[in-house]
Amino acid sequence: MTESVTRQPETFAFMHRENFWGKPSGGGMNRWDYRGYRWEMLRPAEGEPPIDVTVSCTECDTVADVRILPPSGLRRQRAIMAGLSLLGVLILLVGLVMAGVAIPIADDSALPDAERDDATAVAIGGVIMVMVGLTVAWAFFLKRESQIGVTGGGAGAAGFAKHVVTRVADTPPQG
Repeated sequence: MTESVTRQPETFAFMHRENFWGKPSGGGMNRWDYRGYRWEMLRPAEGEPPIDVTVSCTECDTVADVRILPPSGLRRQRAIMAGLSLLGVLILLVGLVMAGVAIPIADDSALPDAERDDATAVAIGGVIMVMVGLTVAWAFFLKRESQIGVTGGGAGAAGFAKHVVTRVADTPPQG
């Protein structure tokens, strides 16, 4: 199949986080301020190898190697994040079943104490699994939505990494 659409250059930005602590921005939320520079490049076409780019921070002279992935690489990144999110949902569901089965047993005063103690431990484990599963599912769902097809030392998560690569273009990448 031939490429019928002319590839447009995409604009990326290599950003430096300026504040160490998040600044309050209302509603219990924090924000981080970034400054950096933009560059344009063509994303590799389907079937082409990724492009390695070296970028340097204009604020602190840090040099980072990043890799721009073709559309298939972007789809693969998103699929992995979706799979990990679904794994979190599975952990959540198993925890719900464990807690749902164990809580009535732990609450039944007619049963021996040893059986109730075991059920209490299973119920607590189930509740912990629900919390972990929900956290994992939500985190990887958000990570999937933020994938831009760039990997490497400068492609960190905003708020956690000193540098972050973002996509500036108005239209989302194909994938």
